[in-house]
Amino acid sequence: MTFDKTSNAAAEVAQHVCDRFAGGYRGGENINGIHIEYRDIARCSEFVRECCEAAAGTGDHSLPYFGSDARDTERILDMKGKRVPVPHVGDIVCFNKGTGTWGHIGIVRDGSTFCENTSSTDRGPGFVVSRFAEIGWSRVTGYYRILPARAAAPPQTTPVKVIDHATGAVLEVLQVVEGGWHPEQGKLYVSGGK
Repeated sequence: MTFDKTSNAAAEVAQHVCDRFAGGYRGGENINGIHIEYRDIARCSEFVRECCEAAAGTGDHSLPYFGSDARDTERILDMKGKRVPVPHVGDIVCFNKGTGTWGHIGIVRDGSTFCENTSSTDRGPGFVVSRFAEIGWSRVTGYYRILPARAAAPPQTTPVKVIDHATGAVLEVLQVVEGGWHPEQGKLYVSGGK
């Protein structure tokens, strides 16, 4: 598996781990230099750390955002300014409202699901994909991004037409610059005019 060091890649690692676990695998596996132990149930913060480090290719215990448990990890993420207002695929989601000493943490998979390593007998136990509704939206205390988000694919590579929405008239036709899609910036560079 190769990764592009983005939050999307962290979600890909998490999905892979959940799929292997759902398929009955209970051994150990090295993903991009990070050892994942499928018998380590209910270690949510460790699971998130390992997925992020595997995606980033930085090595074991190399990212400075993880504490001893989910509550400690959220405190560190908050302190380091990693909170984001809107979650993206692969962002870290924290569920630290409510009961429980250690809290809970997972990786956003999409707008309604996340990957987790849970002790819950309702959703697991183990490495599973769960719905936010199952754990309760009200328990979410924050979303955090430690790896850059992958920009969406370019909207198109053919000429771009700028249209007046009131009249429908074509105002400009722009040509996409060779190699004009810049994924890190999420921008499509164009040139020319009319």
